[in-house]
This record gives sequence, C-alpha cells and structure tokens, in this order.
Amino acid sequence: EIINRNGLEGEITAALFDFKKNKILESHNKEVKLPLASVAKAVTAVYGIEAIGEDHRFNTDLFTDGVVKNGMLEGNIYLIGGGDPSLSTEDLYNFVYAFKKQGIKRISGNFFYDSDIIPEFLTIDPSQLPQESFNPGFSGLNLNDNKVLFSWVKDGRDYDLSIEARSLESAIPVSTISIKGKDRLGSVFEYALESKTRKERWSVLRKALGKKGVRWLPVRLASSYTSSILHYLFLENNIAIPVPKRLTTKGADLQLVFRHESETLSLITKEMLDRSTNVTAEII
Repeated sequence: EIINRNGLEGEITAALFDFKKNKILESHNKEVKLPLASVAKAVTAVYGIEAIGEDHRFNTDLFTDGVVKNGMLEGNIYLIGGGDPSLSTEDLYNFVYAFKKQGIKRISGNFFYDSDIIPEFLTIDPSQLPQESFNPGFSGLNLNDNKVLFSWVKDGRDYDLSIEARSLESAIPVSTISIKGKDRLGSVFEYALESKTRKERWSVLRKALGKKGVRWLPVRLASSYTSSILHYLFLENNIAIPVPKRLTTKGADLQLVFRHESETLSLITKEMLDRSTNVTAEII
C-alpha cells in the first residue's frame, strides 16, 4: 500500500520485522535479490552498539611532556586520536582555548600526532574513482567526515581554485591538500599522494569546470589533515607552534592538557544511519 501510494517504480523489496518475536510480519517481494548497499549499515549499527556499548564516547586527547614558564611550554605536545568519527573543526577550537587558558603563547619542542588506535586506510574501497567523497581514508584521527570542499571561480581565462576544511561555522585553508587546473588529463580528476611529505595533490581538467562551482573531495591522509587544521588554529590565535609530525615513539610522563569527548555512540550511530555516512560506519 505504501509503495503504491508513493508511486515507487522499479524492483522494490520491503520487510517489516519484529525483533522481539524474531520474525517477518509483512513483506513485499522478499525473494528478489538486490544489492544491500547502505542497508548494511543497520548491521554495523547493531554490532557497534553490542560490541562497544551505546554509552561509549570517543576521546581525542592533547598531552604534553613539558612545563609552562612565562608563556613558553618547554617540551612537546601530543595529539592522540581515539578514533572519533564525529570530530569537527569546532571541536578543535577547544584545544586552542585550553592552551590560552594556561597562558601558553609558544612551545619549545615539537607537535606530534598519533592515530594508531586505528590503522591508516587511504580509502574505503580502492576500486572507486579517486574523487568520490563517500570514499575517503580514515584513521584514529578524523575530521569533518574526512572530506574537503573544492571550489572554483573563473577569472578571465584561468580559474581561482581553493581547498577548504568546511564545517558548520568555519572554512579553513588546507595546507596538506592542493589542487591545480590542467588543460590535458586522462580524466576529469587525477590524484597523487606524496608519501614522504604526506601531501595530497589533485589535478582537475579546466574545460570540465563551469564559471563557478563547489564539490566535496575525499581526504586520504586523515591524521595529517586533522593535525594540520589544529596547527592552523593555533597560529590563528597567535600561539607559535611547529608543523605537526607523526609520532614514532611514545613520550614518557605525559600530562593531559585537554580531552574532547564525543557524543555517545548511540547518537553517533543514529546520525550515521540518517546521513548514511560511510566513514563513520567503517570506523565503528
């Protein structure tokens, strides 16, 4: 009745399932075999709630091994990811506020980041086209669903191209990801990863662009992206801090500077199902 009332076309299957009685109450074309696609996220959601717990919160921590003297943090800082799939730029501002609260204006050591709680994946499905925003990389440090906003405006014969970390309230230039317009390419987008510098390079075919536009692009090196945006926020708030580096050896006697806790897994899972967010499903 619902299918007919809404004029849905094509092959459609549906089932009304009672989990308490463990049986199908009603169904339509239940024998038709169709790709599961994002319906499989329902299985991920149930597994995550059962295995991790609906009240679980993901932590993202900032530690130091130094002491503060006259506005100088004498030592290193460590951004440690806890696998939070919901971390946003707005959340990162709180790390900066924690520094300012302690009167820190610069540090003498290094800025390290660690995302090893989850292995670093460059894609969810390597068979997809490189520019598909639903197919980003992920790690123990993630930000803004691991995607960036590519925008372009035609300026005479050329284009002004930009890559920004976008969230609800901010737009920040990304230092680890760049894009250039090309007159000749084998496809509309081409992607290259510089492993040594951990930089992501995009090329786009100029003739495929209109006068102006925007589209999301996926982030491959999620941990580098996340730490670079925090680095930008520190500098923007007049806190002198070096470019972040991947942590290779754990420091000793670390003190917590700030801890960000995510919403509960129950709420994160509901949002994942509502928005069908692939990267959140993979992390869970």
